[in-house]
Amino acid sequence: MRTFVISLAILLVGGACTDLDDRAIDSKQVTQAIKDRKPQRITEKLLLDWVSLKGQLIARIGQKNLFRAVNQALSTQKIKTPAEFYKLEKIAGLDSLAQVYRVKIQKIAFDNASDIELSSEEKQLLKTYETGEGEISTQVKALPKTNQILFVEPIFFDNAPVGMWSILFDRDQARRLYDYKDLKLGR
Repeated sequence: MRTFVISLAILLVGGACTDLDDRAIDSKQVTQAIKDRKPQRITEKLLLDWVSLKGQLIARIGQKNLFRAVNQALSTQKIKTPAEFYKLEKIAGLDSLAQVYRVKIQKIAFDNASDIELSSEEKQLLKTYETGEGEISTQVKALPKTNQILFVEPIFFDNAPVGMWSILFDRDQARRLYDYKDLKLGR
């Protein structure tokens, strides 16, 4: 009888201590906090390579979804030519990518570049793409006097450039998200 009373008391006291399980633990946040505390030595070249890799991934997904949206808009006659892609409000997946990588993504057409506030580097690259004077390829630049890295890639329709993707990475966020395995595996 005595062991039954002691067992019952232990069970009641143990059952009353529920506050340990009441707190929801976000394991991703805990993992990120631990990762942020670890010092990482990331050279400028490695960081720019990582930004280039992630920028290409974002631009590739954006380009694929932009093609779908443009084809759908052409079929419903919302736009007349693919060069009017800037008139499309939302492109599937861009908001999610911007949130995951904490970047600012813009699709800039040659036709509406004057309506968008652009940095001097973006204006220069857009002019290069539009005139075809320089190399039309992916560019990664650390912006002077800011804590940002710019990734730019041309947007092509029918093998002709019609605009560019401008993806602005915050340097501190890029350092936090940086994973050397991404460069090793090329993903």
